[in-house]
Amino acid sequence: ALAAAAKAGALDALEDLWLQRCGLGEEGAAALFEALAQRAGASRLRLLGLNFNVLGRRGTSALAAATKAGVLDALEELYLNNCQLGEEGAAALFEALAQRAGALRLQKLGLSDNALGRRGSAALAAAAKAGALDVLEELWLRKCQLSDEDGAALFEALAQRSRSSLRALLLDDNRLGSGTAGAVVAALQKGMLPALGES
Repeated sequence: ALAAAAKAGALDALEDLWLQRCGLGEEGAAALFEALAQRAGASRLRLLGLNFNVLGRRGTSALAAATKAGVLDALEELYLNNCQLGEEGAAALFEALAQRAGALRLQKLGLSDNALGRRGSAALAAAAKAGALDVLEELWLRKCQLSDEDGAALFEALAQRSRSSLRALLLDDNRLGSGTAGAVVAALQKGMLPALGES
């Protein structure tokens, strides 16, 4: 019913949509994102909260397709914490964000409790390097099974973006180490990530 309403344009004026713990599942999530993709350009959505729903590969792929279509261009907050994005789904989403880099207004991105895997983490770093995270102020990556190599690659990518607005980067409970720490120090010494840590 929600997907049908979105397809009919009934959600076009909506600015905040919270669907936390709604049991969407892959099929429901895919149907919703496909419907939103058909309304790209008409949507005024600023916040989309989907925490604790199992989006899976199909749901996340549909979200990536909607992103490519420009559905998330006006979005300022996207919460996908504990959504079982999976490595392939996460990679598809970050690749889509990279393609929309210049158009995005995303300020808060919640991805905690998702196993991003090697491919997903690499795609996130590539998206950062492409400028997709330039206006981002908060990035939540708690318990994403990031390795030390993943962490270092992310910070090296962020450090290349002198326009970064990042104020908070949550990386608790990942397998980070000296490589990540070195990349953080190098970025800060070069004066990169100027907003990081500002209140």
